Amino acid sequence: LFAAVGIMALGEVFFTRYGSASDQFNLLGHFYKVLGYLYLYRAIFRGTMEAPYRALAQSEQKLQALLDAVPDLLFEFTRDGRYLRIYGHPKDLLFRPEHGLLGRQVDAVLPAQAAAAVHAALDEASATGRSEGQQFLLELADGEHWFELSVAPTPADVWEEPHFLLLSRDITERVQALQERRRNEERIRQLANFDALTGLPNRSMFGARFSQALALSQRSDAHLALLYLDLDRFKTVNDSLGPEAGDALLIDIARRLQAQMRPEDVVARYGGNEFFVVLPLTNAQQAAQRAEALLAELCKPSMATGQALVVTSSIGIAMYPEDGQDMQTLMQHAEVAKDKAKALGRDHYCFFSPEMQTASAHVLRIENALRTAIAQGQLSLHFQPQWRLHDGRLVGAEALLRWTHPELGVVSPAEFIPIAEASGQIIVIGQWVLDTALAQLRRWRDAGHAELMLAVNLSLAQFRQPDLPHLVQKALARADVPAQALELELTESIAMQEPEKAIAIVQQLAAAGVHLSIDDFGTGYSSFSYLQRLQVHSLKIDYSFVSQIEAPRGLALVRAIIDVAEGLGLQTIAEGVETPAQLAALRTLGCDMAQGYLLARPLPQAEFEALLARQASGQVLIDL
Repeated sequence: LFAAVGIMALGEVFFTRYGSASDQFNLLGHFYKVLGYLYLYRAIFRGTMEAPYRALAQSEQKLQALLDAVPDLLFEFTRDGRYLRIYGHPKDLLFRPEHGLLGRQVDAVLPAQAAAAVHAALDEASATGRSEGQQFLLELADGEHWFELSVAPTPADVWEEPHFLLLSRDITERVQALQERRRNEERIRQLANFDALTGLPNRSMFGARFSQALALSQRSDAHLALLYLDLDRFKTVNDSLGPEAGDALLIDIARRLQAQMRPEDVVARYGGNEFFVVLPLTNAQQAAQRAEALLAELCKPSMATGQALVVTSSIGIAMYPEDGQDMQTLMQHAEVAKDKAKALGRDHYCFFSPEMQTASAHVLRIENALRTAIAQGQLSLHFQPQWRLHDGRLVGAEALLRWTHPELGVVSPAEFIPIAEASGQIIVIGQWVLDTALAQLRRWRDAGHAELMLAVNLSLAQFRQPDLPHLVQKALARADVPAQALELELTESIAMQEPEKAIAIVQQLAAAGVHLSIDDFGTGYSSFSYLQRLQVHSLKIDYSFVSQIEAPRGLALVRAIIDVAEGLGLQTIAEGVETPAQLAALRTLGCDMAQGYLLARPLPQAEFEALLARQASGQVLIDL
């Protein structure tokens, strides 16, 4: 445009210089004027015509740049699903190469499920003007991919075939994250409601399943049975074979229990080796049959540990509505019945009865009262004299625990000691007995009875304490009593529980100077070599043998025990001597010591001290 103006201006300059029409300046003026018009045409008309094309080209470049920037595949489709054009760079996400797609129907390219999703998106976009959210799965070279479709129609005149732009977004990571979150939620739900080891319902889920079973029985006006199943001596499996073997056994037991269930039944692991089974629509006779079937199934050898392992179980049964109207009551009563089944010798089932509840309540009362017995000064020691048979002298005593409760009265040791052992209180009570007995022995030694030896019984729980030798030595040091004046009694069954551990503990105690004796000898399965390794000092002949000594067979058994003891260099103490004939026979057989009601009952401290005083004054206390 500026060139045209300049040329036309130059032409006007020439027009001002010409003199005639044929003058060269006139000719030059017209030439430059025509040339200026040509430049003006080029500037105005051609520039105006080219501008829209340049703008269109620039727009196309921008659009292409925009399409190139989209990270997803963009397709142009006809209404019936024919590929027209493909945009976008992630060509590795194409199900087939680009040249194998253009002009083909989507049904001929994609799997049926994916093609159906494309058609559904096209149909929705055609009907509503837009479609979002259709998803499908494709198996590509690098694995499975999830895609989500967004479709919109392209502007077109009414006579033109409609085209659609389809955006295919790869949402694989999003889907995988969602699936992982759902799996985590399912794992959390599983952990919250099911036992992690066996997969059975846990306590939380059991309540809901029980409610459903109870509702089923109530709607049918029928009975319901709740079974409390406890594996017998399961701790022995864990202790001897290890926790992994115990877990494998529990998994196998759970599988076998589940196989015995009907669709409406419920079996749950309630903790440790305890399981609950709910049997709706089941009367007492049917419950007994099911319990027998479970006992028979569970006592079959299990190979879960890699070896044939037989574990029995005990089952307690409580019936709805007779034994309770709600889950907690039925569970409590089933547990009481289970304890009764174990007391019957294990591998039994037992129905709940009101008498059991009374006995259970009494046990609970004793257990709770026992917890404060030491603090309230209700416990005391009685001392049963032990006599040397060749001269009739009182040379020792066995400390025996007694309990007098202000409401329960005198509670038998046979009643409260098993409860103390079951509740774990025996450790504290046993330590109190040891400390109290040694303190009393110290006072007797100070009074001049230096030859007296005092025997104290050890419970299984005490014997299992790994630091038992240290605890005994500390107790001796507190009382300032020499170790040789203390005799610890452990039953043969306790000593045989874990022989190697028992030997190690007994040897440590013997090395410290403490005397040890095997109580109730002859009721267990000790071998000669085992007795030698135990390093005990004496054997106590059980009263069950002493009571039969007047019979030939009983006499032979006692003679054999005494001979064994003599062969091993051990003393013998007969307990439970109640008749003169028993005493005479023991002396004849060469038994070293004896105790029993014939010679003296267990005595309170004051009466025992009176007996010591009489002996010290020279009196003969027993007539041999």
